[in-house]
Amino acid sequence: FTAAERRDARSSLSGSGRRDPDQELASLAARWAAKEALIKAWSESLWGSPPVAGEQIHHLIEVVRDAWGRPRLRFHGEVAEQLADVTSHVSLSHDGSFATAMVTLSRCGRHRRLSSMTASRCSWLSRTAKLSIE
Repeated sequence: FTAAERRDARSSLSGSGRRDPDQELASLAARWAAKEALIKAWSESLWGSPPVAGEQIHHLIEVVRDAWGRPRLRFHGEVAEQLADVTSHVSLSHDGSFATAMVTLSRCGRHRRLSSMTASRCSWLSRTAKLSIE
């Protein structure tokens, strides 16, 4: 996990508004699930092709929050290069001893129709990863 991810997880509050170590652990587990879901969706998009990155790329995938607190994925290094034209969407959840994340990847391109009009074409893949926190 990046320093920012650990800091964000430490700032997770319980329902009472106090810092809660269980919430921190659940927050980190959901982030790990998001990284796994991203790798699975990306791998699925390459079906039949060799991998474009090594297996140890989790540190190049960062789960951040936008200005409204919604989770987003930020890519670094070779992951950022390989997914430069890809839009990602992530959803995180945790309940009890389970954390889950769903990642959808989309790549939009331009193609020509027979009528010479240009239209936007998007392909997408989504994957879910579920982890036990125990």
